Amino acid sequence: MRERKDEYPIMLTAREVGLLLSLLTQHIRILESLGECKGRGGIERLPDHKEWFYKLEDSLEDYYDLLT
Repeated sequence: MRERKDEYPIMLTAREVGLLLSLLTQHIRILESLGECKGRGGIERLPDHKEWFYKLEDSLEDYYDLLT
């Protein structure tokens, strides 16, 4: 079990959560627009963890709805 001695809860207002959600949504759109980009040798440049961004976006939307 990990220790949480260096972890602290973050209390955000609804406006702050909304701004964070907007920033994340814009980041996802940029990643999606770059999805067709390939690096050297045809290797995809973007990481495979885009699904994590979608889950985070859903969680932030739920939290925002809870606050408003």
